[in-house]
Amino acid sequence: MNENILIAIISALGLVIAAVAGNWVLSRRSRHDGPELDDEQTKKLLRRFLKDRRFKQRRLSTLREKTKIYDHDKLRSLLRSIGAHAVQDRSGEECWTLHHKK
Repeated sequence: MNENILIAIISALGLVIAAVAGNWVLSRRSRHDGPELDDEQTKKLLRRFLKDRRFKQRRLSTLREKTKIYDHDKLRSLLRSIGAHAVQDRSGEECWTLHHKK
């Protein structure tokens, strides 16, 4: 009987530790991710990324990570609304770019 009580206590303690650790991970992640951006803020961020002269084009996967928009259709719609267009890189991955007037 004492052995069963000890096993129950150890199991409960393990659940408490797992819950505390999970909560800590989620709180760290939400602080790192920052606040959710509205569409206008997201467009401004996308323009900044696409105007960066160090990159001629940006992969959709990179833009998705930077904006935290995981819905491909919504992200593509926002990109088109700022005048960006899709191209493929050498590996066939979808990339986006802005035309720069010279």
